[in-house]
Amino acid sequence: MTEQKFKSEMRRAETMRGLADPMMAEYWAGYIRGLRRAYHGEKFGDPGEHEKWLSAANSRDESRKQRGRGYKDGLAFGEVSSRIGRPSVGNTVLDKITVPGELKTALETKSEELGISLTDTRREAYRKFTE
Repeated sequence: MTEQKFKSEMRRAETMRGLADPMMAEYWAGYIRGLRRAYHGEKFGDPGEHEKWLSAANSRDESRKQRGRGYKDGLAFGEVSSRIGRPSVGNTVLDKITVPGELKTALETKSEELGISLTDTRREAYRKFTE
């Protein structure tokens, strides 16, 4: 993954984290950590931490499970981006990376509240984040 792809995806993930409900914010926190691990490699964290983050996806605690799912997806982005480039936010599934249905629902709800299209909601969130 190039530095440009990493930075771009980090901005996107931070934006999505800010838009999400608390449970989905946990997913995006895990995703961001997984993305960092994918970019920096084994020098980011230690093997024990890596295993704990991976195993969190199987937790009974829902917030921990979301962090683990996000972590795995962040790691997968590193693999996928090396082959195909950046996925769009609108994709539900792209190879191993999933954009959870809860996120799409949250964005749709925000769009309805604002009275604008889903695409415009994503653009507005990105614009605010990059100001």
